[in-house]
Amino acid sequence: MGTVAATSYTYDDRDSVNDHIVFLCDLRAPSCQRCVQSGRECEGYERYPIFLNRTIHGQQRRSRLEEAKPSRSTSSGSSSDTSRRPSADGHGSEVVSSQSTEKFHRGGSALLPMEMNSSSLFDAQFAGLFLGKYLPSSTDFANSASPMWLQQAVDVRDPGETLKLSLRALSMTRLGRINSDSNMTTQGKINYVLALRELQKALWDEQSMWKDETLAAGRVLVYHELFEATSGSISAVANHEAGMALLVQLRGPEKYHSPLARAILEDVRNTCMIMALRERKASFFGSEVWATQPWGREAKSVPQKLYDKGFALAALLEEMDTSPRPTDDVTPAEQLIRYLSRCLEIDNELEAWYQEFLEDSPSPLYWIRPTDENALPDFTNSSATNMNDTAFEFASLHSAHVTMNYWAIRIILSSAVAGICNNVPRGIFDAQGGLQDDFTKAGDERYSSSYSSKKFIEAMALKYCIDQRIELACSIVLSVPYCMDEKMGLFGSQKTLFPLGTTLSVLETLPGEDSARCRKLYQQLTTKKGLRFAHVQAKDMHPPSSEGTSYIEEIQ
Repeated sequence: MGTVAATSYTYDDRDSVNDHIVFLCDLRAPSCQRCVQSGRECEGYERYPIFLNRTIHGQQRRSRLEEAKPSRSTSSGSSSDTSRRPSADGHGSEVVSSQSTEKFHRGGSALLPMEMNSSSLFDAQFAGLFLGKYLPSSTDFANSASPMWLQQAVDVRDPGETLKLSLRALSMTRLGRINSDSNMTTQGKINYVLALRELQKALWDEQSMWKDETLAAGRVLVYHELFEATSGSISAVANHEAGMALLVQLRGPEKYHSPLARAILEDVRNTCMIMALRERKASFFGSEVWATQPWGREAKSVPQKLYDKGFALAALLEEMDTSPRPTDDVTPAEQLIRYLSRCLEIDNELEAWYQEFLEDSPSPLYWIRPTDENALPDFTNSSATNMNDTAFEFASLHSAHVTMNYWAIRIILSSAVAGICNNVPRGIFDAQGGLQDDFTKAGDERYSSSYSSKKFIEAMALKYCIDQRIELACSIVLSVPYCMDEKMGLFGSQKTLFPLGTTLSVLETLPGEDSARCRKLYQQLTTKKGLRFAHVQAKDMHPPSSEGTSYIEEIQ
């Protein structure tokens, strides 16, 4: 009798068991036949909500059906102690005790309110189920706060209608997709529309606009768009991200000291950097005020320092694309040198950042493992090593995400430098001589000042060649399977979209096995992980900045 007579959505600790479990009970007393035959203790006909306790440190242990179970001394017949609500699948109803919220924790963080109505309990259970699928189950991600904003948003005591509907939309849509439940997916979409309306109302309200809950609701809806790709185009996600960036900017850099607001800010900086590099546009995040003031005297995390380099590169790409025609005061050669020097400065800063990252990370940062444990390839023979047979293993998911972002930024920078070097007009240095000293300002001492300007350009073109970008792209491809492992949750897969997109833009120029494997990974992100935006991104992907710059085209 401890099992239930209606279908309910529960979560089982074993990943091999479906989340959608049906228990049938013949309702006999004092013990039902199912319990008698299985030898289990019959726990009665009462039903209690089951909550998922999972944090970024891993899933917490619990006793079956005990967390939300009321005290035995409670009178089960009292109407004041119980309420009825529809079951998650719409069949029948469930009895929920008002005492089931006592001393209940989720994620080891803030206590839920002592008084919760049936709707709140319903939302809490679904949010917990979603977090169980989204957050990594491994314990090695504790040194990163990337998914913490979502955990904190779920734990808000009084979320308000906007955040409540946003979380409900994301949770129900994802769980509906995972369990192939079209009714639940539809309900999630309905709540998504309602959440958008509530968000619009909140943004027009003078008080609600500045609340952390409104900021969190907007962020949740961005994630819904990433998973659902409702419009089937990149522009929809870009518009959501642009709206989030504008809201962050309007709030000002001094309003991000609460844990929730700070966590959201850091997550927004990541996606804004990605959009800035993709669109080759500068971002307000690259300004000195936004690079320092939100953190005050606190030290920036390693990923946030990397994003600063990305914003600097995006600003440079925009300047190169919109640079005016060379004048008598600024010759084409001088303009060329100026941009090349700044690219090399960013490259040197990236190298310095990577050395700092290596010093703070476990050693080795990553290593090669075969995807087929029974077949170890011969790594000493490069011609015998196939990317389909191997993958990278990392010390932690945090290390994997940061390293892949670093490689992706290096690919974009390499393409920019190659675009400059490969499109230098012929004969320009015959008329503009004695430029060796200008090149030494780039800070690259590996090239002697005795080199002519032409030879220096040729050396840079050789260094930032297509082989360098292919090597970085293949490293990203080898890293994605680690992030897509089941124990990494949906979060692990979601964070591969930027580096994998940058990789595809490189490998598509040289069709082959590497490009085919990259496409296969995109297909798995779409079909197995439910990231529908991955399909849209693969379809609309454009190469990185390798076509040269506008001022070169004008010269030619």
